[in-house]
Amino acid sequence: MVISTPQDFVTASALTERQLYTWLESKRYDASALDEGRNDIAPNVTLDRDSSSGRQGAYTRWRMREKPSPEIGTWQSTLTVRRDHRDNADRTWLQVDIEHMPSSTGRTPTRANTPGIAGLLLDSLQARDGLAEVKAKPAFIEPEDVQEVIEELCDEQRRLPIVIASVPYCVDANAWADRTVEHAYRHLPGLAVLYILSPTPRHPPTRSWSFTPSSAVVSAPTCRASIPLGSLMPKATP
Repeated sequence: MVISTPQDFVTASALTERQLYTWLESKRYDASALDEGRNDIAPNVTLDRDSSSGRQGAYTRWRMREKPSPEIGTWQSTLTVRRDHRDNADRTWLQVDIEHMPSSTGRTPTRANTPGIAGLLLDSLQARDGLAEVKAKPAFIEPEDVQEVIEELCDEQRRLPIVIASVPYCVDANAWADRTVEHAYRHLPGLAVLYILSPTPRHPPTRSWSFTPSSAVVSAPTCRASIPLGSLMPKATP
């Protein structure tokens, strides 16, 4: 996850550290006294913190390593807040990386799920990707928002894809969003700009709409495609 915020470096760092503590406590790790350098926060879990500032900018970085067992290997989570004084856009950058390092060569790394701290950060920071706001929950696109979303779709500075789910006709939009979209989007916070296209209650669907019911439009900076919403959902496993 890579996002920016118009908030200054000190404010963004403080908010990020507060949410980091909340995330660690939810994992039942000891976040009561974190110092610069290496911290042992649980058995087989360490958290490294380092920071630097100078004429060109500043950064603060936290790196957590979890070793559940010798067979599983190591999960490494890195959280970085940085400010580049050479950046004329006057913004602070925030990056979250989760990676799995197998216990031995030849083993395939396990794919990481979206960490809980992603949603915590998006709820507390004024996160942006180009012109678009990046939030943990999808926002409804009302008729008056269409032009703004079109500008976001055409924004060359945008890095993340935009995912838009359309609501089936004659279905309660809020209930459908809670029941279907939330499940489909659950791994996307911080990885995409999330929207739900509000239905037009007074008129049936017409050919003027470019979205199909129960579908999602995924728009990257260089491509756009409409796919069934169900394909965004992970397949059930035994």
